[in-house]
Amino acid sequence: MQSADTDATTAPSVRRLLLARVLAGITLVSFTIGLVFAFLDASIRPPGTGDPLGDIVFVLSFAMFPVIGYMLAIRRPENSIGWLMLGIGTFFGLAAIVSELGGYLVHSGRRDAGFVLIAFDQPSWVPIVVLPITFLLLLFPDGHLPSPRWRRFAWSLGIALTLVFFSILLDPAPMQESPVPDVPNPIGIEALRPILNAAQALILTLQEHVHDLEARLGQTSANSSRPPSSDPPHTPARPKAPLSGCKRGGQPGHRGTCRALLLAE
Repeated sequence: MQSADTDATTAPSVRRLLLARVLAGITLVSFTIGLVFAFLDASIRPPGTGDPLGDIVFVLSFAMFPVIGYMLAIRRPENSIGWLMLGIGTFFGLAAIVSELGGYLVHSGRRDAGFVLIAFDQPSWVPIVVLPITFLLLLFPDGHLPSPRWRRFAWSLGIALTLVFFSILLDPAPMQESPVPDVPNPIGIEALRPILNAAQALILTLQEHVHDLEARLGQTSANSSRPPSSDPPHTPARPKAPLSGCKRGGQPGHRGTCRALLLAE
């Protein structure tokens, strides 16, 4: 009976460890392939069309996300922060392949295929940049929301990010934030332009929500009216008042007060 219980508890841990290793392997291979295409693109890129080393530095700057995520996932698998960071790193590795391969195809003469890959890379900043400054803050430090009241906000934020992602992906306008800013989006849908414009307006609303999130998560009992019991675990302890050096009770020279004695009858 005890052996069966042990097997039941170790099976999820083995599966989580395997999943973490698979995601880490995909991330490592993706980063390697992305760097290879970055160097190939640098060798054929015309002068004055951008700095290829800037792309490499940008890729390497996010390399710590999957490393930290993998360490957390294998040591604290119950903490969703590790899995989120590992997922962000995996997505960024795949996005690096799409971005660098797209630039290489454009500069090597296969422009149509390159334009399609660049179009798929356009909204990649949404999960790479926005997720760390939103959901990581929400889940820090134990991998859970601050309270159940934040679930509605988390769902609304996730839906808004999804709409923004697909609105950028399917926008038929020119790809201004790309190496080819004058080229229209080859996978854009013209019939969806009014809906996509309304969806992109969510970016401003999303920024306001992020600022509100940062302000609310920064509140503690020291800078707001919240009770000390609501402080998160990482909140610094409130400093104690310095000792005066006096003994407890009334001090010398203090005029005591007490009830007056009544005469016994």
